[in-house]
Amino acid sequence: MPLKGKDVFGLILIILASGLSNSAGASGGSLFVSILLFVLNFYKKEAIPISMIYILIGSLSSFLFNSQFNHPKREAKAIEYNIII
Repeated sequence: MPLKGKDVFGLILIILASGLSNSAGASGGSLFVSILLFVLNFYKKEAIPISMIYILIGSLSSFLFNSQFNHPKREAKAIEYNIII
């Protein structure tokens, strides 16, 4: 089934929402659900799990991106792993 104009518009909105929410440090789940419901006409039962997958992928990509950087003032990674413990 070929993509329609509304599908491409929704995809662009999701990419923009993902970029903005990840750069702000937020999950963006409410944006994803709104776009999936109102622009792409998904059902609630479908939109919520899909938005959770978007959030997971966004947080994993942010973690992988930020794990490459070192702390600016000491010899350590920028992510403090001892906080988890």
